Amino acid sequence: MKCKLLIENASEDDVKNPDIPTDSFIVHYTKSGSSKETIDICRGSKMVDVFDFYYDKHGKGSINKITFSNGKINPRMWNVPKPEEKEKPRARK
Repeated sequence: MKCKLLIENASEDDVKNPDIPTDSFIVHYTKSGSSKETIDICRGSKMVDVFDFYYDKHGKGSINKITFSNGKINPRMWNVPKPEEKEKPRARK
């Protein structure tokens, strides 16, 4: 996995959310032709992979800052569906 976008145009609540994987990054960038800063949350194995992804997507000078997220979830356990609970058989009387 090079880089996977989790949340595009993230809000401040999204940035502070601990329910994202520990290997995720917060990317502050400016789209070309705009002066407004945009925030995304993405996963990547290395920060350089995240940088390369945004550099290729938005061009030179667009990346303002890349920081680690506040994620507390183990990447292996994130977004794993919970097993369905089966009905327990009733005891006979």
